[in-house]
Amino acid sequence: MRNIIRFLIGLILLGLLAGCSVSSFEPPTLEPPSTYPILISEVMAGKQGNNNYEFIELYNPGDDLIDLQGWSLWYRLATSEDDLLVFSWEVRTLIPPHGHYLLVRSGEDLDLPADAFFTQGLNTSGGGLTLRNASASTEDILGWGTAPEGFIEGVAAPKFQNDYSLERKPGGEAGNQSDTDNNETDFLLQSSPSPQNTGSAAAPAADVPFQIALSVPDSLKPGESFPLALTLRNNSTQPLSNLGVELPIPTEFTVIDSPSAVTLSDGIAAWTISELPPSAEETIQLTLEVPWTYFTTAFRNYYAHSSDGSSYAFGEPYWISVSTGSIPIGVARSLIGSVATIEGVATMYTGGYFAGAGNVKLYLEDDSGGVQIYVPTGEGALKVPIGATVQARGVMTLYRGAVELIPDTPEDVEVIAVGDAPEATPVSLQLAVHDNEDLPGRLVEVEGTASRIEEFSYSYEIDLVDDEGNLLSLYVDKLTEITTETLEEGRIYQASGIMEIRDGRMQLNPRHQGDLVELFPPVVQISIDAPNTIQPGETITITILASNYTSETVEDLRIWAPYNLEGAQFIEALDGGEVSDDIVQWLIPELPGNGETSSVSYQVQAQVFDGAILIDGYGARAASSVEILVGEPKRIFLGSYVPIWAIQGSGDRSPYKLENVTTTGAVIGVFPDLSGFWIQNTTPDQDLGTSEGLFISTGELAIPVSPGDRVEVGGKIREVSAQTQLDILTVDDIKVLGAVTALPAATPLDPPATEAESTLYFEALEGMLVS
Repeated sequence: MRNIIRFLIGLILLGLLAGCSVSSFEPPTLEPPSTYPILISEVMAGKQGNNNYEFIELYNPGDDLIDLQGWSLWYRLATSEDDLLVFSWEVRTLIPPHGHYLLVRSGEDLDLPADAFFTQGLNTSGGGLTLRNASASTEDILGWGTAPEGFIEGVAAPKFQNDYSLERKPGGEAGNQSDTDNNETDFLLQSSPSPQNTGSAAAPAADVPFQIALSVPDSLKPGESFPLALTLRNNSTQPLSNLGVELPIPTEFTVIDSPSAVTLSDGIAAWTISELPPSAEETIQLTLEVPWTYFTTAFRNYYAHSSDGSSYAFGEPYWISVSTGSIPIGVARSLIGSVATIEGVATMYTGGYFAGAGNVKLYLEDDSGGVQIYVPTGEGALKVPIGATVQARGVMTLYRGAVELIPDTPEDVEVIAVGDAPEATPVSLQLAVHDNEDLPGRLVEVEGTASRIEEFSYSYEIDLVDDEGNLLSLYVDKLTEITTETLEEGRIYQASGIMEIRDGRMQLNPRHQGDLVELFPPVVQISIDAPNTIQPGETITITILASNYTSETVEDLRIWAPYNLEGAQFIEALDGGEVSDDIVQWLIPELPGNGETSSVSYQVQAQVFDGAILIDGYGARAASSVEILVGEPKRIFLGSYVPIWAIQGSGDRSPYKLENVTTTGAVIGVFPDLSGFWIQNTTPDQDLGTSEGLFISTGELAIPVSPGDRVEVGGKIREVSAQTQLDILTVDDIKVLGAVTALPAATPLDPPATEAESTLYFEALEGMLVS
C-alpha cells in the first residue's frame, strides 16, 4: 500500500485530467456502532535491546465508520489498582470499516506512520488494557500474564516475549474480529508483528475501486505558505460518480487559498468529485500557511467515500515537523514561554553588559525588531562582536519587563558571519520614552540636554531631556569602559544604544564611548591649550584651537592673542603668525565645517615672579557673520604646583578635569574604607567661592600617610559622583614633604536656607575640614 501511495505522490503535480469534475460536498452520516465494537487487535511491549518498542493497535470489525471522539484507553499494572491513562481521543477520529488505528510509543519508529503516540510504558510480564467509549463504558479488554483484576476477559493472554506481539485472531489479512470474551482464546503470540494504521488496507480485503494520496513538502519552516495536494484515483474500468472527500486540516495551519468547490467547516476541507473516468485521477490543491512557531503535527483521517457509503479509502497519516528556520525577532518577542530560533545582526557585543557571574548577554536585531540574548555559562565560551550575523535558539522569557531569549547552551548561539556595525535608528526623545512596543531591544539614536550625570558603584546614569520635558535615562554599565567625565550637565548630546524596558520604564543602554557625542551649536569655538605649570626660564608653547561647528566653511578666519603677558616674555610666533600692537595675529584662509579644527601657536618664556601667567583677551573674527565663542582664560602657575583652589574652581566641576596636575597640601583625614584621603591648602586664597580641600583617590594602593603630613601629589583630576578628586596610579605619585605645624582650622557650617544658595555654599567647602 505504501509503495502505491509513494508512486501516486510523484504523479500528483501533473494536474487535473480532462473529463473530471468537482462539486460541493455532502458529508456521510456516521452511524453509532451497534453490533460491531472497536477491538484491541494487536499489542507489542518491547523487543530485544529496546523495551520502548511498543505499539497498541485497534480494529473496527464492522461495516461503518466509527468515531473515537470521547473514547479513552487505560492501562493497569498487575501489582496496582490505579488506572493509568494511555490515550484519550479529544477530537473527531475515524476508524474505517474493517480498518485499524495505530498508537505507537512516543519516540519510536515502526517504519509505518502512527495515527497517534502514547507515553505510558507497558509491562511485559503482566498488565491489562481497557478501551472505554464516550459514555465511559467498557468496549474491550486485554489482559496478559499476571493480569490485574478488572482488566481481563476470561483467562489472560500469555505474557509478552521480546520481539513478539499479542495479536487478535485470526490475524493478518483475515482481520482481527475474534471476540469470545476470553483473552487466552482470542489472542496468540505473534513472532512477526504486523502493525497497521488507518491508511492500511482493509482486513479482510474490500473491493474499493478508488485510492487517495496526499502530497505535502518534506519540510516546512515557520511563517511560510505551502501547497497541499490531495489526489483521488479511479483504479477501476468503470466511471465513478459523486465521490466525497474529507481532509481534516491540523489546527496549526491556516488555509489561505482553496478551490471554490471546497467547503471549510470545523477544520475539515471537503468536496465532491461528480465524475471520475476509468483509470483517471483528480487532484485538488490548497494553499496553507505555517504559523510563526515550531511544532509536530499530522495530516490524518483524510479519506474518500462512495455516495452510498459502501466504500471508503483512507490515506496514511502524514507526520510533519516544523523544527527549523528562523522566526522574525518581532514575532518571537510575542512567543513568551516558547522555543524560537532567530537570526539577526549583533547590535551589542558580549561582555559589555553585566549578566551575572559566568554569564553573558548581547542584543540581536532584524527588520522586525530587536531582542536580548541571555546566555548562561557563556562567559569565555561565547564572544560576539557588534556587526556579526548570529543565529540563536532558546526559550523566549520575560525578565523585569524585558524580553530575552535564553539558549540551553552557549553552542545554541552561532556566529554565521562578521560584518560592519549596524547604524542606529534616529528617534525622537518623546518616542523613545513612550514607545514600549516597537523600540525595546532596538539600536536607536536620540538627542537631548543632559540634566543629570551621576555615578554609582557599577554604572553611570545620565538623564536627557528635550524642550517638551520628555526625559530619558541612560544606563551606562561600567563594563563598557565608558566614562562620563567628559560630559557636563546643560550640554546637548547625541546618545546611541539599546532601548530596553527595565521595571516598566524605558531606558537607553550605550555600548561604547562613541555612543555619547556632544552636539555643539552652529558656532566657531576658540580655546587655549597650554601647560598648567611652568618653571622660571622655561619656554612653553601656547596653542589656540579653532573648531568650526557650523555646516559651512568659514573663510578668512583671523585669530589673535596677547603676547605681552605678565610674568612671561614673548619668544616667537609660529604657524605664520604676525606681531603688531601687542598681539599676535594669524589668518586661516578656510576652516571647513561640521567640527573641523585648526590650530595656531606661539612661544613664551617664564620670568621670575610670584603668581601665575594669565592668558586672556584672545579671540577671532571672520569675513562672514558667523558667531564666534571664546573660551575661558588660562592660568599657568609658576613652579611645580597647581593650587587646590584653582583645581576646584568656582563652579561645580574642576576646570582641570581629565588633566594631569601636581598639587600640595596638608593631610586632614585618612579613610582606608573609601580608598583615599583628603588634603587641604594651608595658605588659602581670598575667594570664598573656591574650596581649599581635595580628595586623593588611592584605589588599592597602600599609602602610608597620616593627618598632619604635608604632601605633594600628582595625578589626573576626575569628577566622580559629583566630587572633584585626584587619582594616583603608583605610590611614587605621593611624596611626604614633612609635617605641618597645625592642621587648618575647621570652618563652622552655617548654610543658607534656600536650596540654590545652599548648593553653592557646600560646593565651596567640598573636601575641607568643617565643624
